[in-house]
Amino acid sequence: MPLIKSREWSRIAEIATEIRSALASASGAWPDLLTPLEKDKLGVASKAIESLIETTPGEDGADGVEKTQGMMAQCNFVINVVGEIAGRLKYLEEG
Repeated sequence: MPLIKSREWSRIAEIATEIRSALASASGAWPDLLTPLEKDKLGVASKAIESLIETTPGEDGADGVEKTQGMMAQCNFVINVVGEIAGRLKYLEEG
């Protein structure tokens, strides 16, 4: 999110691609640990990251406040989904 605020578009695309890959790995690595709802949420989060990548302007691209707010909302959604699932998995690990 700080990269969006500072408009570091190339770095955003790079990190978003890494996150998309990590979400796919998480979904494939723990299929028996994830609930069907969590699998669905990871799928939606992956689509949000894909959309973020597609809407990220180039280095010289113009960006409006509305577009930046949309990108921030996508990031917040992914953060919430991953945090929720990670919290539950951590609880399982401790139990």
